[in-house]
Amino acid sequence: MSFPSVEEACACVGAIIGVGVIPAGLEFMDRKVLDAVSVLIKEKFDDRTAALLLCELDGTAVEVDALWGW
Repeated sequence: MSFPSVEEACACVGAIIGVGVIPAGLEFMDRKVLDAVSVLIKEKFDDRTAALLLCELDGTAVEVDALWGW
């Protein structure tokens, strides 16, 4: 998930945990890290992205879809 600010990304972490979803992994990357990664993967992240959250959920597709509310 991409966010226009670090604060919004951090608020999302609280919201995920707050609704009872406990991710197997939840990684945060700020713009400094995104810029470093973009050099390695030779891809550019959108200039409006200040932070990214990578969320990993365990379970079957049905379980994960139910947890995430899709």
